[in-house]
Amino acid sequence: MRVLNNLTRRSALGGLAAAVLLAGLAAPTHATTIRRMGLPEMVQQAGNVVRARALENRVRSDPDTLHHYTVTLFETLEAGKGKMRAGELFEVEIIGGEAPGSGYATTIAGAPRFVAGDEVVLFTRPGRGGRKHLIGFSQGAVRMREMN
Repeated sequence: MRVLNNLTRRSALGGLAAAVLLAGLAAPTHATTIRRMGLPEMVQQAGNVVRARALENRVRSDPDTLHHYTVTLFETLEAGKGKMRAGELFEVEIIGGEAPGSGYATTIAGAPRFVAGDEVVLFTRPGRGGRKHLIGFSQGAVRMREMN
């Protein structure tokens, strides 16, 4: 009986040690919850509300976090709120993207992506480096399409 108790105790300790080891090796994870916003709140929080056309994308990598960010260049077609004017160019930065040739990507579920020619209404706030960020993540980009 004593041998059986020692074996049971060793098995339990071995399992606990394995669990602690695996927990220590696990990569840290981060989570974000986006609160749904209504149109009046988005307009109120936005520094600019514009109808714009996507011109081009580029990806930049942050050396501190190793995250990739997609920076999209837009042309303002029409301004609804803020100081931007038609014809003005600006950049929107969104987390996620793959740096060419790196083999590494940052993928964020629900992150808006734009291709050249996309027409959108954007609700933006100032970001770092003169770039803009969207209000409410993907909620801050409303796709435009022709109705027949």
